[in-house]
Amino acid sequence: MSRAARHYSWDALWTRVRDDPAYGRCRNPWNWEDIMAIPKDLKLLKIIQKLELFAHLTVEDAQVVLSLSERKTYEPGDIVFRAREVPHFFVVVVSGQLCLDETIYTTDPGESNGAISALTRQPHLFTVSAASRSAVLAFEILSIRTLKSSHPSLYGKILERALELAGNLLTEHMDLTNPT
Repeated sequence: MSRAARHYSWDALWTRVRDDPAYGRCRNPWNWEDIMAIPKDLKLLKIIQKLELFAHLTVEDAQVVLSLSERKTYEPGDIVFRAREVPHFFVVVVSGQLCLDETIYTTDPGESNGAISALTRQPHLFTVSAASRSAVLAFEILSIRTLKSSHPSLYGKILERALELAGNLLTEHMDLTNPT
């Protein structure tokens, strides 16, 4: 089977799932409740492709990225990241909630935490802990870097997007600290 024949757009994949009687509960691919009715691997792919860092990836590329993740569970109060530590991984929340200490900010299902810090090797600004029992996908930076040799085009796409997002964050920070 050729690479093109194996590639499915989300629309084609969604049509296959929607039309399968076993998954008849799924109605809307963008509704969180309906995402939870999709088989687990498709759920995780959907979550991956909703993240800013990976939103531009094809389903095939998202599957490669998903294969690099490790599923972890944190109990309430468990520390995920410590402030001022240089991270070696980032997480995507699948269920539960993470909170940034000393702030009101949370990381909810379908959101990531620590990606830009990990990819740019910058220390975390906040300690992040589990607010409730939380299931996450953890991405080790060394695993992401293996894409450089195994999937160079994919690695380039991810790196380019990470730099773009880091630039956007820097611009936002400059706007907040230097009001005109």
